[in-house]
Amino acid sequence: MDIFLRAKHWQLFVALIVLPFIIGIGVMISMLMSILPDNQPDPVAIFSHLKFIPFAVILFMLGKMGWQWAVAIRLQRLAPAGMQFKNTAFLIFFWFTILFYPLLFVFIFSFIGSMDVHTPPDPGQFIWFIAIFPLSFFNTFCMFYCYYYSAKTLKTVELQRQVSFSDFVLEAVLIWFFFVGVWILQPRINKMIDPDTPPTEAI
Repeated sequence: MDIFLRAKHWQLFVALIVLPFIIGIGVMISMLMSILPDNQPDPVAIFSHLKFIPFAVILFMLGKMGWQWAVAIRLQRLAPAGMQFKNTAFLIFFWFTILFYPLLFVFIFSFIGSMDVHTPPDPGQFIWFIAIFPLSFFNTFCMFYCYYYSAKTLKTVELQRQVSFSDFVLEAVLIWFFFVGVWILQPRINKMIDPDTPPTEAI
């Protein structure tokens, strides 16, 4: 996981932001190309183009979660000797988020695959569809806790002391808005990993 800590900010941005964005744009273009020639497009055929979207989302989520794991767990070795970290909650919420998205996409696409414009929908499908919402809300909570814990660990290592929420609230926001935060946080992480890195190389 040290690869996430040693990577440059632009490398993470390209791998985790640019590539998934390109995949998403490609899917949207393919959908438009299939809709425009057809005056009455088949909804099921349209949704079939969305099968590539999970690759973009999972690429981003796994990459970002891998980066958070590296920050929250691997950076701990640079903390002051004897400092204790309570990782249990982070590990539970982290792995829930990792497993949630593949399962969510399997459910969504099995739901879409069972759709038929010529027959009425099965009420049981909608029951399962509604049941996924509580898990989605819990997953959101898990994600925000991971932001919180990653930011706390990062700031603890950076300041070499115990920190309060006010010390690392900005870092938590930057992790949330990763497409901006990676440009600010990653050079600081590079400097922690390799203190001899010249400032011009870290920025």
